[in-house]
Amino acid sequence: MSPVLPGRSSLRTLIIVACDTLLIGGSVLAAAYFRFGADAWDVLQRENGLWKTALVAAVAQLCLYYADLYDLRHLGDRRELLTRILQALSPASFILAALYFWFPDLIIGRGVFVIAALLVLLLISGWRMAFEWMSGRVGPRERLLLVGTGNASVDLAREIHERRHELGVEIVGFVDPDPSRVGM
Repeated sequence: MSPVLPGRSSLRTLIIVACDTLLIGGSVLAAAYFRFGADAWDVLQRENGLWKTALVAAVAQLCLYYADLYDLRHLGDRRELLTRILQALSPASFILAALYFWFPDLIIGRGVFVIAALLVLLLISGWRMAFEWMSGRVGPRERLLLVGTGNASVDLAREIHERRHELGVEIVGFVDPDPSRVGM
């Protein structure tokens, strides 16, 4: 976590994890509805669908974690974000396919897996891009005024600027007690 504002970055990460979990679970439930229609809820109740949905969410979350998608520095570059999401969801699909092969009782229903995978890809990508956009424009911002204009201050400013979305901060300028350094 961030040494500068640890509470901020962990809250932001927690929000992303919670929303990812809801989107993954919702995708599986929506896929079951698309596949089974009005009978989806009955099928899910009879076949422990909520536990199976939780399994899908847990595997997907684990793969998202290992693809560094909870490191908020990767939110700014959309191409990298989409690549990492694909890199996370591919192994998640293989892990779930292997589990379904070895333990067929874990399968929610024919066709649900493919529909859910597509929904997860679309929803997680869209959610992450929306979160990045909101973080940069709408989200709470701490305005920082750095004291000093030496190399250490400039290095700190670069680090904070690179992690501004993760930290939720904006550097507004530098102040130096030495009047000869003004405007440098």
